[in-house]
Amino acid sequence: MLKGENRSRMDEVERILNLDEIKEIQKVSNDLFVDDKIYEYIAALSLKSRQSEWLKSGISPRGAKAVLRMARSNALLQSRNYVIPEDILSVFTMTCSHRVTLSAKAKAAGRTEEEVMAEIKTLVPMP
Repeated sequence: MLKGENRSRMDEVERILNLDEIKEIQKVSNDLFVDDKIYEYIAALSLKSRQSEWLKSGISPRGAKAVLRMARSNALLQSRNYVIPEDILSVFTMTCSHRVTLSAKAKAAGRTEEEVMAEIKTLVPMP
């Protein structure tokens, strides 16, 4: 199947943005307004993950920063210049599931990282 493949699929990818445009989008995303309640919400979700009986290790400070970056990007894609709690909910599970480690109890119960992250979202009230 691989024999005879002498052309990269990357040859078929068409550029739609140049480097300067990408940097501008990153700057706009980083400049979006984030209310203190959003920062507190992310911190509360992270703390709840570290307290969960289902997780051996929860979301780290670096993971919390990733949630914030993804939430900003989500807000930008929704044509908003501010982050809302729904942005956090939208990106939380996919951003954090690979950043946590299930506990032995969770593994024995057949839980997944995605299930635990979804449950944590329900345990922390939205601002």
